Amino acid sequence: MKKKLVFISNIAAPYQIRFAEAINKYSDWTVKFLFCDSISGDRGKYWEMPLPSSSGLMYPVFFKKSERYLNPRVFFFLNKEKPDVVLLGGGILIPTVLLSYIWALFKKKKILFGPMELIPSRNVFKRVLRETVMKILFKKASGILCVGKRSMDYYGKFIDKEKIVNFTYAADIEEFLKHDVRKPGEVLTFLYSGRLIKMHQPDLLLRVFGELQKEYTNIKLCISAYGILKKKCLEIIEKENIPPEAVEWEDDLKNWDQIKEVYQNSDVLVFPTAFCGWGLVVLEAMASGMGIVCTRSAIAGEELILHEQNGFLVDNSAEEIKKYMRTYILNPALISQHGIQGKKMARQLTYNHKAIELINKTDFLTN
Repeated sequence: MKKKLVFISNIAAPYQIRFAEAINKYSDWTVKFLFCDSISGDRGKYWEMPLPSSSGLMYPVFFKKSERYLNPRVFFFLNKEKPDVVLLGGGILIPTVLLSYIWALFKKKKILFGPMELIPSRNVFKRVLRETVMKILFKKASGILCVGKRSMDYYGKFIDKEKIVNFTYAADIEEFLKHDVRKPGEVLTFLYSGRLIKMHQPDLLLRVFGELQKEYTNIKLCISAYGILKKKCLEIIEKENIPPEAVEWEDDLKNWDQIKEVYQNSDVLVFPTAFCGWGLVVLEAMASGMGIVCTRSAIAGEELILHEQNGFLVDNSAEEIKKYMRTYILNPALISQHGIQGKKMARQLTYNHKAIELINKTDFLTN
């Protein structure tokens, strides 16, 4: 009889919905992903996707706006699915996660947490509360799936190290891998992909781009139009006198699959984040065959980018980001060289590879 895993998470992210299908296809386990919400915050409507049988929405859910997700019927959904293993994602302090943990304890099911990212917090009270709760919950857990080596080091302070494995997010990259390695033409296009939020510093990138554009008029920036900093970004474009034709806003995405076209029409991804617990955009750019400038503040950069081999891994500073964007402008052949190496690595991180990896590591932790 097949074993069954149920994954509890906050948002029905398209890449997770499709990963659930892949696990059922490529492994000998049955998997069901249960989500609290279909979309949240400042994500574009293109995030919404029909749910196949391998995923489901739990309802009703309260406190969506604050993203504290409380589902009073989570016991009903878990009783219906009857999992052998419950994988808890979305955050230690999310009420639905805590209720799922209680259900698994009562039913004597195996409990895993993850994928667990590093979560920076300057609020001492919140950090102490979260770490206190982790110490309690991890005592009964079979293990933790950590996102990257830095995450493993951090969570290793709260649970035996033999109960920790490295498991980074799976991304929907199969179609990206079909793209030709990038060979820039007369205009070199930089890409900022993802939400316009303070942590990812799109404002910093626009200032850097504005300076470079004054020197090199043959460059363009393609930028996401979704997020709370859009107004600020527009103000910077005006202040820096960046020509309107040098900035292309991606504001008309109808569905998730259109994202791959944005990458296909760009040459270099710039990910100037001050911190990111992973960074799917890095893997997407690698799979697409692009050049990459990524700060060391992104865990995906640390885990996936070999500096000067498949991209540039840089300090979180305008000077460093500008230096390596300029390097691509002056040496466009590097884009193809880095793109070839990026594709080689990305081919080992497709859904079928990650599905098998997840089940193998679940087996390891629960047995």
